[in-house]
Amino acid sequence: MYLSRCEINPNRRGAKHLLGNPQAMHAAVLACFPRSLSAENGRVLWRVDHSENGVFLYVTSQLEPDFTVIQEQAGWLDARTAVAKSYDRFLDSLQDGQFFHFRLSANPVWSVPKRVRNAPHEEPRGKVKAHVTTTQQENWLIQRAPNLGFEICVNSEGLDGDITLADEEVPRVLSVVGNRTWTFTKGREEERRRVTLQMVTFEGVLQVTDADRLRETLVNGIGRGKAYGCGLLTLVPFTGGRV
Repeated sequence: MYLSRCEINPNRRGAKHLLGNPQAMHAAVLACFPRSLSAENGRVLWRVDHSENGVFLYVTSQLEPDFTVIQEQAGWLDARTAVAKSYDRFLDSLQDGQFFHFRLSANPVWSVPKRVRNAPHEEPRGKVKAHVTTTQQENWLIQRAPNLGFEICVNSEGLDGDITLADEEVPRVLSVVGNRTWTFTKGREEERRRVTLQMVTFEGVLQVTDADRLRETLVNGIGRGKAYGCGLLTLVPFTGGRV
């Protein structure tokens, strides 16, 4: 596995096109890999982060990406800003009990049960709707965390010394730092349809509870909308101190 990063020049016309359309960025990311080896690419996850330090595209993949196309469209003419590093050593180092700062862009949704006329029960799946409040969005991640291999940590006085796991009476170290609704079209011209996607960016501190399952989460992503920049969880070792 590879974890790669490519800095985007937001002043370029091509960058504005890619950053303003998840469908276009999805196509650009796939263009970083040989189409003839698509079966070997496995799951490709990507995410765009905006920060004071710049705009960065992150990608996890089984093959090392070639960012030439993206750099030509949305980078700098005389500077290569893409870096690809092996992800395997980090994945292998994960152990139960470790703490990490994390960042995740995801599509928190829920399914409205669909009743069947004259049926005594509800069908398990219905219309998919987005969670709209911060509390709903945070609870969506908190409730899924145990099945993903981690727990959201509590907001302790410093998380140094004896660190305790989440208690419902103590606020968790979790924040929604970004919230955007994307609307774009997908499909061939004769079959084009409009897509609306709610993208929520979370930051916080987690503790590993099942290292094997967390490895699967890091490789396969979280939730829906993975083709459009959702689902990629990234971790940075937590060294203590106030959050």
